[in-house]
Amino acid sequence: MNFDCENGVLQVQTQMIVDLRALARGLIGSVVTQLQYDGLLDVMITGREGSTDLYADEARRVLSYVDSVWNAFYGLAAQVKNTERTELKTVKEYAGMMPFPPPIEYFSSGLHPGLFDAGHDRR
Repeated sequence: MNFDCENGVLQVQTQMIVDLRALARGLIGSVVTQLQYDGLLDVMITGREGSTDLYADEARRVLSYVDSVWNAFYGLAAQVKNTERTELKTVKEYAGMMPFPPPIEYFSSGLHPGLFDAGHDRR
């Protein structure tokens, strides 16, 4: 990322974009963690096209959410970058425009939670 500095001071817009990027990563990470994936690579492998994994549909819904978060981030980053400093909203207002995760049940594959449970983790 290019940081625009004036006399060594990070511009407000750049700091807001950094903060929004951190929020995006946190939103995605919270969903990935709650669903007990090892990371986004695990989600991508599970949800890949043609996958017959029991959680493939769930992983695809996670990936759709990831797309929506990054699309919102890039749109907000462009808006912040192109807004005069005096007309900027607060970072909290911009953060409120990010797509927060739906209830975790939204991602559920629809399998009964104990169907394949033999005392092991679900993944």
